[in-house]
Amino acid sequence: IISAFVLANVMGRFQWLTCPRKDLSTGWLRCDPGPMFKPEHYSLGEWVPKGMVMAVFAYIYHQSFISPQNYSVELILEQILRNLTFEEQKFLYQQLGEIYHERQLMQS
Repeated sequence: IISAFVLANVMGRFQWLTCPRKDLSTGWLRCDPGPMFKPEHYSLGEWVPKGMVMAVFAYIYHQSFISPQNYSVELILEQILRNLTFEEQKFLYQQLGEIYHERQLMQS
């Protein structure tokens, strides 16, 4: 995570990474980088610890992309009952029945 901030800061200084190429030439690029490539500093205030904020984003990233998701049948059924209407549940039941029937035929 730390390397992302360091690399973004270092690589953002090179115009060949921040200037748009308008043709297929191989010459040097010269431009005024857009606002996305200019560093800005934001103050979070005295009451917000800077490490707490980073920890929240690191936790969200870890839970979303790194941590393996363990789904149980009970959890899936609970989600189905909570989020699907009766008609959607009935349709899902019919589709699962068809899939189960097709697999039984394939195994025979």
